Amino acid sequence: SRALRLLARLAGTAVTVRGLDRLPGGPSIVVANHPSWLDALALAAKWEGDYALAASLFEECRELSREIGDDWLLSIAVNNLGDVALNEGEYARATALFEESLTLGRKRNDPDRIARSLLNLATAHLAEGCDEHALILFKEGLELAVEAELIEVVGWGLEGMAAVAAARGETERAATLLGKTEA
Repeated sequence: SRALRLLARLAGTAVTVRGLDRLPGGPSIVVANHPSWLDALALAAKWEGDYALAASLFEECRELSREIGDDWLLSIAVNNLGDVALNEGEYARATALFEESLTLGRKRNDPDRIARSLLNLATAHLAEGCDEHALILFKEGLELAVEAELIEVVGWGLEGMAAVAAARGETERAATLLGKTEA
């Protein structure tokens, strides 16, 4: 996590120009950062359990995505912020963020972003004990994932439906659904 913190500090948005005197006259190439690289650092921090750093980086990615008008990356950043909130037990915040991500996905008509947001929203509802609402959202997300052939998302949707079944004490159904994720 020290390396990630160092990289995060180095991720400042100040522009530094060096060596202008060495450029030839005429056209030049400008290399600019895109906020998507912050997302990768934030994911690494989240996977290490450093939710504070992850949230900070996802928030920066969110703001930069807004500034440049990249709704696709904005949807990802917001969804990941929701996942951090969910992991920290902040269910109301997670729900609001997943709903924002869902709105962005629908605005873009992006089946992948919509399905992932629905499944995350379902997970938040399940964590709050709203298994009926969670089941509806898992089914909607799963149907969209199947229709769009999003194999990874289909597996995740089946796991979510298995979690609902397990929460209801339907262990055989849960096992059957989990078995389908292996197929």
